[in-house]
Amino acid sequence: YCNYIKNLPKAQQSLEKFVAKYPNSTYVKRANEIIERCKAKKQQDKAFKAYDKKMKKEKEAEIKEMEQTILLEDAANMEKISKDYKRAIDYYKNDKYNEAILVLENILKNHLQYLDPNMLSSVNVRIGLCYAKRGIYSKAKIYFEEEIKINPKNLIPRFELAQTYISMGLHDKAFTVAEKFLEIKQEYARAHGLLARCYYNKGLINKALKELNKTLVSKDGTNMNYASAHTGLGNIYVDTGLYESAIKEYKRVQEIAPNYNAEYALYGIARTYYYMGLLDEATEYYKKTRDKKEIPFLYNLWAEVYKENDNKSELEKTVKEGIKWYKKEIENKKEDGVNYVGLSLLYGMFTQNLTEAEQLAKKAIELKPDHQSYYALGVYYQKTKNYNEAVKYLKIALEKNQSFTSGFFALSKCYRALGMFAEAKKTCKKALSINPKNRFIISELEKVNKKSSVVD
Repeated sequence: YCNYIKNLPKAQQSLEKFVAKYPNSTYVKRANEIIERCKAKKQQDKAFKAYDKKMKKEKEAEIKEMEQTILLEDAANMEKISKDYKRAIDYYKNDKYNEAILVLENILKNHLQYLDPNMLSSVNVRIGLCYAKRGIYSKAKIYFEEEIKINPKNLIPRFELAQTYISMGLHDKAFTVAEKFLEIKQEYARAHGLLARCYYNKGLINKALKELNKTLVSKDGTNMNYASAHTGLGNIYVDTGLYESAIKEYKRVQEIAPNYNAEYALYGIARTYYYMGLLDEATEYYKKTRDKKEIPFLYNLWAEVYKENDNKSELEKTVKEGIKWYKKEIENKKEDGVNYVGLSLLYGMFTQNLTEAEQLAKKAIELKPDHQSYYALGVYYQKTKNYNEAVKYLKIALEKNQSFTSGFFALSKCYRALGMFAEAKKTCKKALSINPKNRFIISELEKVNKKSSVVD
């Protein structure tokens, strides 16, 4: 008993032998008690084992049921995510960006754990695109930046982030992102196109031309990339006085991608004719673009055409339509600085509502601190005859874009009003070094020379 107390079956066996061998021993009674205890313990162990076996079986069944439930829930969630994502894409295609954002952000909020890396990437990028379309660039860039952190080699969010920085007037940041493209993928057409836009917005014309030509020879480019490149070339040729070449580039866009950038090509041709002084031809192309509502500065250009033609009724009508259009765009795209610039210039150049022009220009600088925004504020001060302030802001505009001839033109007019004829001449000559055929600058220089000779 002492030797086998820890092993009940052996203890029972030993005690049973003891009782059989020594039936008259005084220890028999005690031995039988222990034997019964061993049997009871054996039964108890058997019962426990049966219970454990039963519980284990039940637990396994429970786990299996839970796993099956989780699988069913996962499948249901994945099906819901797929349906919601498709619904969001439909909203996006139909320009219902707010609805798309609600659906996609709900996916991130309630189903994040079910998203595989590819779906998570698609959701992040699509939300960023929706915010960009809404002109809410501060939120758009957050989603693009987040996706780049998760997947550094994904080129799509990098491209969209660079686009967003350009829309925010942050051309140096856009340039950095575009350069990173080429580290990941050399000879990438979209990256060269982005670099060209950055250089162009800073007035670095030769560098922009170089990048646009690289875009056109890139083997991975699409018709859209090439069309954008030809549009960019057309813009540069207009700005540098190569008007016939500009028209050829814009017409090339219509040949390559008639359903993409075509309205910008029409607008470009009209703008070229306007700079050439061919107002009838400009008006003809204006009529072709009048229903194209997404082109910034469209109304500003046609107001200039009608003003020069002394067509007061059409001028008034165009300015009224333009103000209405810009206000709607600002309501829909509250962070898109370009619309604030366009509306500020309409008010400042064609109405007496100069207070609105000032407020809009300052808001534009807050949202998009580039040459256009500072130019708009400079024009406001010019119109209010605060020429020193106008000079200050026009100089900032030209620091940000050194080939901005409209800025040089306004600056010369301010210098002329201040009697600073030497500075005005210098400003005109600088502008003519960029575009020797700019008829507005040529006319301004004639006025400066005439005024300075009278003073002399």
